[in-house]
Amino acid sequence: MALAFTLDFQAAKMPGAKVVATLFSLDPVMGALIGAIVLAESLSAPVLVGMGLIVSAGAVATWRAESLPVPPMPTSADRP
Repeated sequence: MALAFTLDFQAAKMPGAKVVATLFSLDPVMGALIGAIVLAESLSAPVLVGMGLIVSAGAVATWRAESLPVPPMPTSADRP
């Protein structure tokens, strides 16, 4: 847990929202690998598929977000 938090904290310092969000989507994989290595847990095929789907969905959502139009930020002139 501390390792994942430390890596997330370091990633947040990186420039670019895409890089940070992509690294954050890898958190489930890190947790599962640490559990498999340190706690000698076995990872079944459904768990591996689920992790792949979570990481893929996070990465796709992050990389597609750039193509969506960004609404304009309200300014003080917009207030009544």
